Amino acid sequence: MGKEDYKNEKKGHGFLCVPKELLFDNRYKQLTIEAILLYAYMLDRLKLSIENGWKDSDGKVFIYFSLESIMDLLKCSKGKAISTLKELDEKHGIGLIEKKRSGYGKCSRIYVKEIFELSVSENEKTREKNEEDLEVTNKKHEKSKNKMSRSSKIEPIEVKKINPNNTNKSNTKSNHIFRKDMEEKITIEQQIRTNIDYDSLLLTHREDVEQIDEIVNLISEILAKGDKRKIYIAGDMLDCEYVKERFRELNNKHIRYVLFILKNNKKKINNIKQYLLTVLFNAPATCCSFFQNQTFDK
Repeated sequence: MGKEDYKNEKKGHGFLCVPKELLFDNRYKQLTIEAILLYAYMLDRLKLSIENGWKDSDGKVFIYFSLESIMDLLKCSKGKAISTLKELDEKHGIGLIEKKRSGYGKCSRIYVKEIFELSVSENEKTREKNEEDLEVTNKKHEKSKNKMSRSSKIEPIEVKKINPNNTNKSNTKSNHIFRKDMEEKITIEQQIRTNIDYDSLLLTHREDVEQIDEIVNLISEILAKGDKRKIYIAGDMLDCEYVKERFRELNNKHIRYVLFILKNNKKKINNIKQYLLTVLFNAPATCCSFFQNQTFDK
């Protein structure tokens, strides 16, 4: 790709910043790639909280990040989302985040902590330990090499066929697919946030942050589907591309309408996902009449 192409591409994409320490500092070597990605995403969310002035009584900035949002971000089960969050939590894991309850039925506040570089003394200890580990590894390697040289001549043919290890190749391939999927998902979500004026919604609907995130996740899920698939909405199987076109039309006014409908619904909802899909799908066709009636009533 040429220089000019890269400039053009950069304008259309957002990027997550992953602190290098999470990848190269031995203190964080136990973190999974999912935990690293989640922390990077939380750092990105922190910028929004700072811009919107989300601070507690002590002046500390916090974010909201529901378990459902984590499940959707990482494309994982509830159990995996909980364990990934625990990796970052100060009570159970590395201590990069701190969770505080906001009250019954409310989403917990999450305080994202900074990463500090190792001090000089810690770096020196780490370097010395690495040198010791390397020396031990080299000795083990020499012993193993001597054993292999004695036994390789009588190795059965079947074993020789099995021994070539493609683990690195397969891991690289799966990691590449994972990164590609995540990049696509992040790009879609950022476009959705732009379309619905996400920052404005957070300011006007502070008590609905979790629902707003769920709506963004659901729209993202629909837009990421393959065009050949059918989507079940309000009792009908609809063409995927048709549904996606409707969801691409959603803007700030539509989401405010959906939030109002959800808040004022008094009936029992058996399948909240299907109900939300239906309301979102119908929003472009019904919200104008709704707002006109609201204005007339006033």
